[in-house]
Amino acid sequence: MKAPPKIETARLVLSRPERSDTETIFERYAGDPDVTRFLGWPRHRSVADTQAFLAFSAEEWERWPAGPYLIWSREDGRLLGSTGFGFEAPTDAVTGYVLAKDGWGKGYATEALTAIVDAARHIGVRRLRAFCHPDHRPSWRVLEKCGFVRDRGWSRQVEFPNLAPGVPQDVACYEMVFEANACMAVTRAIPALRVADVARSIEWYHGTLGFAGDPFPAMPPYEFAILRHGQAEVMLRRGSPPRRSELRQYDWDVYLRLEGSRFRELFAVLSARGIVTRRLERMFYGLAEFEMTDPDGYVICLSQLLEDASDLPTPAA
Repeated sequence: MKAPPKIETARLVLSRPERSDTETIFERYAGDPDVTRFLGWPRHRSVADTQAFLAFSAEEWERWPAGPYLIWSREDGRLLGSTGFGFEAPTDAVTGYVLAKDGWGKGYATEALTAIVDAARHIGVRRLRAFCHPDHRPSWRVLEKCGFVRDRGWSRQVEFPNLAPGVPQDVACYEMVFEANACMAVTRAIPALRVADVARSIEWYHGTLGFAGDPFPAMPPYEFAILRHGQAEVMLRRGSPPRRSELRQYDWDVYLRLEGSRFRELFAVLSARGIVTRRLERMFYGLAEFEMTDPDGYVICLSQLLEDASDLPTPAA
């Protein structure tokens, strides 16, 4: 099965390279010594090198299920970098990415690599690997965020031609193995909320419910964040929250099942803050629930199975 020549994400367009892209590739990233420092291919010294890459790309797309992709900004059409596949066998492939300087620290690498992982599943890849220099922390952080696991038994060395030409060096090998029925490997679903200010939401969820935030990039303004509390996770993404014409009860966006002995106390504390939008009630299926809203207007339902909830009103009461 062939991969699509064009893949669109929230902020990016991944497309098969064309001859008309030659000069843009060379100027934007392939000829930049800082951008290519930790890469496994030599920096392009001239447009002729870029033309050779395009010829290689065409051959890869002809021979294998996919090949290189260019990464473009959906907002302004800028070329941001490249990613894609290098196949060793029909079900074994290697991936990677490179971004121009003005694309660093904005979450583009994570977004592009996530799209590549999804494409790999679609075209029947069983093992997807990526290599990076052990000292290049931004690269392996992105790989780990996207679900790659480091192969600690990997001992081969490779050359980084732009770092130390001709000198074999240690390399970190990361891989992702897909199950034959990958769609059956889902273990949980994580709600994703578009929020106006990721930093503000991290602070609110931490102070209100004790969630710990893991934002990206490392410094604000943040584009993404994962909130974690025990086994629960909520994803935040910078954007415009959906508008609600009216706030309706029992129409929640996030449902949290709690444990512990302080559920009623938590309800009292949040009620005093004025953010509770539905009273504490005993539901017909046995759980006690109440609702509140976060700073972006999302409705959060908190529930717990109480030993004795006979004193609580029911929704119909």
